[in-house]
Amino acid sequence: MDYGVPSGESIEIKEKFVGKNVILAIIDSLDWFVYEKFGRNIIENIFDGSIIEFKISASADKTSPSIATILTGLDPEEHHVFSTQNAQESEIINLPEFAEKNGVKSTVVMEKGGAMTFLKTLEAVTPVEDREDIVEFDDDILSGVEESADEFKFIVCHLRTLDEQLHRGETVEKIEECLERIIHKIINIAREERFLLVITGDHKSHGNVFEGSDIVPLVFIEFR
Repeated sequence: MDYGVPSGESIEIKEKFVGKNVILAIIDSLDWFVYEKFGRNIIENIFDGSIIEFKISASADKTSPSIATILTGLDPEEHHVFSTQNAQESEIINLPEFAEKNGVKSTVVMEKGGAMTFLKTLEAVTPVEDREDIVEFDDDILSGVEESADEFKFIVCHLRTLDEQLHRGETVEKIEECLERIIHKIINIAREERFLLVITGDHKSHGNVFEGSDIVPLVFIEFR
């Protein structure tokens, strides 16, 4: 979607949301193709509320610059974040840091290296150790989100099961099953803790399982 505004400028979303607290869940490799094939049906089958979808152009084909764009609103050639080290050294304020500075208690739940880069501004983060068992890794991410919900009003998390399984060439059935599992869990957390849930992807799906798309979904989920 082209909003006709320069990189880094705010856009106007006319829809109004009741929820005051927000979970932003970045699902690695969730592009529009995967979302249409699996994601939308998974969401619609398990909750009672409203969904608003946007199509957004992916800014890069790798995780670090893509997430940096999601969290700063800047194109990669402007934020220059292409690695965890770049993120550590960057002086550009990102979304959770902006929220924290404006009185919205914020945190991130993600892989340890990425999470620690936010401690320049945020009081606390939940770093999760990387490991071979990616399903267990995402379970720890989701547990961290749930534990953070009592204390924080804005939570950013990064879920990696989908991306890792695409890289490993898992079957379509296993990919769908695991995507369903993490979406179910993040929706249940947001519903029970009364958060507005925003789900987005970061880049085109990796691997050779799907054809991939340079468009990623931005989905607002509000519970009744």
